[in-house]
Amino acid sequence: MHIMSQTFLTLNNAAIDLQQGLSEEQIKQSAEKHGRNILTPPARDAWWKLLLEKFEDPTIRILMVAAVVSIAMTSLEKFVLHHENASFIDSIGIIFAVALATLAGFFSEIKSAREFELLNKVKDDIRVKTLRGGQMTEISINDVVVGDVVYLHLGDKVPADGVVLDSLGLLVDQSVMTGESVPVEKQPPHDFAASLSGNFHDSLQNADDQNCVYRGTMVSDGRGRFLVTQVGDKTRLGQIAASLGSAESDNNTPLTQKLSKLAKQISLIGMTGAAVIFLAMAFFAFWSWTPDWTLGTLATFIPLLKGILTAFIVAVTIIVVAVPEGLPMMVTVSLALNMMKMARENCLIRKLVASETIGSATVVCSDKTGTLTQNRMTATWIFADMKEVSGDDCDAIKQLPEWETLVDLISANSEASLHIDIKKDNVNIQDVGNPTECALLRLLYDAGVDYQRRRNKNPRLWELSHNSQRKMSLVAVEKHGENNTEQRHIKTIYAKGAPERLLQCCSHVIADGKREPIEPYRTAIETALINAQSRALRVIAFTMKEGNGESVQEENAERFTDYCDNTLYALIGITDPIRPKVVQAVETCHEAGVNVKMITGDAKLTAVAIAKEAGILSDVYQDNDLETQIQNGQVVLTSEELAALDEAKLAEVIPHLRVLARSTPMDKLRLVKAMHHQGEVVAMTGDGTNDAPALKFADVGISMGMTGTEVAKEASDIVLLDDNFKSIVTGIWWGRTLYQNIQKFLQFQLSVNFAALTCALIGPFIGIPLPLTVPQLLWINIIMDTFAALALSTDPPHPGSMKRKPIARNVSIITPSMVLTILLSSVYQVIILFAALSCGWFLDAEHHFRFHLDSRESENVQALTVFFTIFVMFQFWNIFNSRSLRYEESPFSLLHKNRLFLMIVGIIAVVQIGMVQASDYLGIGVIFRTNSLSFHQWLGIAALTLTMIPVGWFIRFFVHQRYCTTS
Repeated sequence: MHIMSQTFLTLNNAAIDLQQGLSEEQIKQSAEKHGRNILTPPARDAWWKLLLEKFEDPTIRILMVAAVVSIAMTSLEKFVLHHENASFIDSIGIIFAVALATLAGFFSEIKSAREFELLNKVKDDIRVKTLRGGQMTEISINDVVVGDVVYLHLGDKVPADGVVLDSLGLLVDQSVMTGESVPVEKQPPHDFAASLSGNFHDSLQNADDQNCVYRGTMVSDGRGRFLVTQVGDKTRLGQIAASLGSAESDNNTPLTQKLSKLAKQISLIGMTGAAVIFLAMAFFAFWSWTPDWTLGTLATFIPLLKGILTAFIVAVTIIVVAVPEGLPMMVTVSLALNMMKMARENCLIRKLVASETIGSATVVCSDKTGTLTQNRMTATWIFADMKEVSGDDCDAIKQLPEWETLVDLISANSEASLHIDIKKDNVNIQDVGNPTECALLRLLYDAGVDYQRRRNKNPRLWELSHNSQRKMSLVAVEKHGENNTEQRHIKTIYAKGAPERLLQCCSHVIADGKREPIEPYRTAIETALINAQSRALRVIAFTMKEGNGESVQEENAERFTDYCDNTLYALIGITDPIRPKVVQAVETCHEAGVNVKMITGDAKLTAVAIAKEAGILSDVYQDNDLETQIQNGQVVLTSEELAALDEAKLAEVIPHLRVLARSTPMDKLRLVKAMHHQGEVVAMTGDGTNDAPALKFADVGISMGMTGTEVAKEASDIVLLDDNFKSIVTGIWWGRTLYQNIQKFLQFQLSVNFAALTCALIGPFIGIPLPLTVPQLLWINIIMDTFAALALSTDPPHPGSMKRKPIARNVSIITPSMVLTILLSSVYQVIILFAALSCGWFLDAEHHFRFHLDSRESENVQALTVFFTIFVMFQFWNIFNSRSLRYEESPFSLLHKNRLFLMIVGIIAVVQIGMVQASDYLGIGVIFRTNSLSFHQWLGIAALTLTMIPVGWFIRFFVHQRYCTTS
């Protein structure tokens, strides 16, 4: 142990009390002088650069070139050949529509960037333990200031640069700075005052300096304190970040890669269709071209060239519409939106794809403490002096003959603290540190004991911290004897930990106020222990030994249990109530086809009691032999029993495993690997540093936001801000919703694509060169790519999604049932569209459409307006249909919870009506080739297109009968 002897020091001309920390006034002055502990984010590209990037898409560029060529040809007709009918309207319409499409994508990306920025602010808000006003206090990393005394424990991330004050086996992983994987031992400088002189800032540049710690590094073992000397951009990490600038990172996830591949396949189909349409329209232009050589060569070829140019523009526009170039971006935006929603549900997504992957989870391996339970530890049972005492009975507790020793034992062997805030008659107590240790300190506080004074009474000589292998912690102190002469250097070791570890090294016990040999009492002790554990109490044993012999030397600490000379002073049972909604959440998981396995460090009896209470085990579970447990489908193992299983037997056990007690981090890793071999998608929770390998190997690693170490959080994909199991279930629900929303969007977009392509392909062969014009197609593209993406990506979770099995790993996102639904709904739309045009629905006799190849000479704008409006209104209702992938789900279900959807469909309707009804104003009718329609025409079109709802239901029902289920 290395401890600095100084109590006061001067830093930057400010006096700091290392026993009290900074005062409120000092904190304020330091923040004003040295700034906050915030790293300046990398510079973002200017908005105009982002806007220009939207024009880098090849198809957009081709359209713009086509628009320029169109302007040139129209200029030639108007100003050189003096054609009176030459108009720039078509060219302007193309430019206007392209601008709309690019601006929509630009504003979508701006919105997404802002949401990511907000998300990162939440993600980077790490909690730090500091000494302020004489008490250990938890604050945000952003609130750390120069002069703060910060505590470091195993698994913590160092929040700022500074110099070490004291350390106990403090090892820091500085690979983020130096690339060296070997941790560096840290200890206080010999001359602290000199270290804060001018040479100190030079030493901060040397990451191998044993006296300094640096922001962003990780504590890999031990504990200590350090004095903050640099914050924010002035830290070494801040300087490195500033020198790196804003490097781009590839955020492609397996999901976006999968969708990019799908986009290429759709693109190929779209380009093939566009090529066929171009050839058909070019042939039609050539067929209808009548050369008039009397006008001159140039004027003669102008109509043919315009026809071919129109065919080219339409073909490129078809590619723009058919090619879902924005699909990967839409998925990324959807993932970002989903991340924000899950953050509001206390699920902080650290890795983008995790918000979708968790929806595919087939197994959840959950910790007990704080996840299934409330993490409100309370000492409710004490076994001391061979009798049981309630934790609420302070008078009886203080009457115990070993009470004074027990107070020293709890006070000394603890790193936790209680932050006590007394305001008038109101006392607010905040736990700072390990919840179990805080529960023990509350026991002392309720009994009127000043644990801090007792902790400082006897200085610590050495310590051995608790970890998952030791399952105990030790602290050695020096006590003075009664006559203060002969026995003035008696070493005492206080131990606390798992009863099965400490009872084996106990030779004596306190009985009737005397130290007696333990053997006559061992049966009674074990009976009391079993009874407590069967009541779901977490039992901790407290032992002590004194002397100056070999067994109390620091070099023998790791072999503590080899020396059977301890005295058992007490067993204390701590209860942690089940969270109120855990039973319902576990039941929901079972309904959703997700197996729940509880992995805990508690004893087997305690684990079984909690598992039954949570619904992970049924009440009929019995601790039979392994084969009987497998037959009953409910297996409970301890770490030792798991280690005894070979891989073949483990594979047989895993599907039936429900509880693993006394587990170690390596048990978690072994289980994850075994479940992967069986094709499971595993979500694994963890909070300790040693849990990091299992968290990384799992499909979704979930760390605890309140009790988890920074190492665990760094290794995880999701951080539970409230450590609550219900939040995991919420994450699964949102993950499934995200996947389904992507499917909904694809189903909608592909049905519109297919219908538009079919119309454009059929049109030239029946005398309609342009069933849908370029501006009309680009407006439809905006409806599909931008509006539909936003509307469907924000659909809320449907309760039915948690009553179906998880989505298999290898299932395509476009299922056969979706393909059939897309084809049937598109065919229905095309048939109705051309039937309406052919039969003259909603038109008087003089406006009926004439299917002749020369109809191009006098376009029937009224009939084509009806055609265009029917097409758009079909999509208006089809977007409702796309909210439902199954016939049993209503397209209007939970609609009131998606205000953005209602707003977007409202915008589509208003813009479409305005576009048509304002045809006589501002040249809109010329741009979009529309005439205004009467109220009766609108009413008829609305009634006709509304049939999309019942037809859509019938199609989904038919598909269900064909495939038995939809995905």
